[in-house]
Formats: sequence, structure tokens, C-alpha cells
Amino acid sequence: PSPTPAPTDAPTTEPTPMPTNIPTPAPSGAPTNPVTPAPTNQLTPAPTNASTPGPTPQPTTPGPTPCTGADITVDVLTDNWPQETAWTLTNTCTGAQINSPTSLARSTQYLNNYCLPAAQYTFEITDTYGDGICCSYGQGSVSVVYNGNQMLEENAGAFGSSSITTFGTCDSDVRVEI
Repeated sequence: PSPTPAPTDAPTTEPTPMPTNIPTPAPSGAPTNPVTPAPTNQLTPAPTNASTPGPTPQPTTPGPTPCTGADITVDVLTDNWPQETAWTLTNTCTGAQINSPTSLARSTQYLNNYCLPAAQYTFEITDTYGDGICCSYGQGSVSVVYNGNQMLEENAGAFGSSSITTFGTCDSDVRVEI
């Protein structure tokens, strides 16, 4: 083997053979990390049997406020001709009405929950063609539940031009608008 050439400041075109006998440069200065303090003869406290508190429980979210008036659920599934269908929920004590949406979609469920003042209500569903929301033009249905009691259920939707049901009572002390 040939001897290693002496180091120069000029760049070379040949790689330096490994390993070299050139020493690494001297350290640049003081260490960058603080020096660890010297150990002491002081003892750490003995463990105790005291329990630590458990994790803090998550706050509870209150549930929905229960309905104290008339709890009414209207559930309508339209047939293939929804433009023929409409419904109205009327407070017969005051005359106030809640109407179905003006533009209904084909074979779509409309589930509406109402918490209304205690009163007498009339629910009416109509079909302008007169075939209800059933049969050979789609399988629609309608259901009305009042305070947990089924008031109207037309699973086949074969009610013809209209179906009307009345429930609740007009108490002389109850005259609140919906």
C-alpha cells in the first residue's frame, strides 16, 4: 500500500482513504447542558397509604325538557304523488293551525314532534286525487300520537280524499295560542 498523502488546504479529486490518522479538532468550549448537582445524603419521604382522589367525573348534560302540554307526534310517509298530499293540525279551542310543508318529496318520511298547549286538536290529512297515500301509487302511511296514545294510524294510507281525527279537550281555563 502507498503512504497517505499529507493534508493540504486545497480540494482534491480523490476521496480520502478510510480510516485516517488525522485527529479530530479540540472541543469547542464548555458543555451546553447544566452540570448535574452532586448527590446528597438526604432521604426521600417514605410512601404513604393515603389514596389520591380519582378523576373528576364529566359534567352531566340535562335531558330534554319534558312536555307539560300536549305532546303530539305526526309521522307521514308520502307516496309517489306527494303534490296531492297535505295535512293540518288545528287547535280547535283557538283556531291556530300548523300546516304541512308546501313542497313534499316523493316516498319521504316527515316526522314532526310538537309540544303544544293543552287543548283539543284536529288532525286532517287530504289527498286531492282521492286515493289516499297508498296502493298502486306508492306505499305511504300516516300516524298521529297524542300524549303517548295512538290517535290515527293508516299503515296502508288508504283513506281516500281525507282522514280526520280529533283528540284532547277545550278546558275553559286553557286559551293559549299555538
